[in-house]
Amino acid sequence: MTRAGIRWETSQVPLLIVGCERTGSNLVRHTLGYADHVDIGGELLNLAEIEQDRIDWNTLTDSLRAEEWSELLRLRRAEPVGFLQQCLDRVASPKIIGFKLFYGHAKAYPDALRALSEMEELRVLHLRRRNLLLRHLSNERAERSGTWYVPRRTTPEPPAPIHLDFRRVIDDFLDVDEGYKHFRLCLSEREYYTEVFYEDLAANPHETLQHICDQLDLEIDVAGLQIASARMGGDSIHDAIENLDDFMVLVEWASFVTDTTETPG
Repeated sequence: MTRAGIRWETSQVPLLIVGCERTGSNLVRHTLGYADHVDIGGELLNLAEIEQDRIDWNTLTDSLRAEEWSELLRLRRAEPVGFLQQCLDRVASPKIIGFKLFYGHAKAYPDALRALSEMEELRVLHLRRRNLLLRHLSNERAERSGTWYVPRRTTPEPPAPIHLDFRRVIDDFLDVDEGYKHFRLCLSEREYYTEVFYEDLAANPHETLQHICDQLDLEIDVAGLQIASARMGGDSIHDAIENLDDFMVLVEWASFVTDTTETPG
């Protein structure tokens, strides 16, 4: 057991998926979850889901009695580290088990990140995105539509172009950069830690997922798994953002914008 009290069964391989929204975490979670010995929960400390009394982990919630459900929801609000421990204790059978933790969750619940960072055996996948302007666009679309995940065989209609708020975009760039640096500082000094970009996942999902498994020593044969999600946007960035020129003139933000020929995801 760690000093913070979070532990896994010794027969299990613990996996933590970290990063921020719109970086491919659903693709990773659901695709690897097709393997019989893998069970990955969602964003267990997502603030919106806490307010709605939702827990995104069917394996866990389907087995709870009403009084157990109420107690788990109470524990999440009062003691998030204890809540995470209860979740892991109740999902005890898979060989590989884990969940997602995003930058904003750790801001709200720093003790959870601290407790997890003290687990030497934890395998950490840190998801990133090279083009932060497209990440922001994708997040805006998801927030406005309420759709965060599209099954692989679905072909969504391209959304209408939107006007992005300049100040909100810049603040988002800075928040993501700050979150990345903080999580890297807390989690990278361990045997099993790897960073992967969304762009590589989207372009070569099987190859990139196998790379993840190899780097984190996860015994998963990715070749036989169906890719679980599709890109939500198929239009070009020039068609998607009404005021794209506002951001192209900012030379100092070039590293956040990168290739403007990429389509939103």
